[in-house]
Amino acid sequence: MTVKIRLQELAQAKGLNLSQVQRRSGLTMTQVRRYWRNETSSVSLQALEALCDLLQVMPGELLVKEGASWLPTIGKE
Repeated sequence: MTVKIRLQELAQAKGLNLSQVQRRSGLTMTQVRRYWRNETSSVSLQALEALCDLLQVMPGELLVKEGASWLPTIGKE
């Protein structure tokens, strides 16, 4: 199972390209490029917050776990 960052998908849905995401988020181009291409194994909380604010999404919408065969049960009791 792999955690993926849906940055490219969500940004493009809002009409944003890589450069626009970098400028508007305040992150470095290196960071944004790695997240855009899913070429990183970690995301700082500061970067996660900046991207979520920019895209107007919750962290769980930006980060997804691929290959999970279970569904979250939080709040489904």
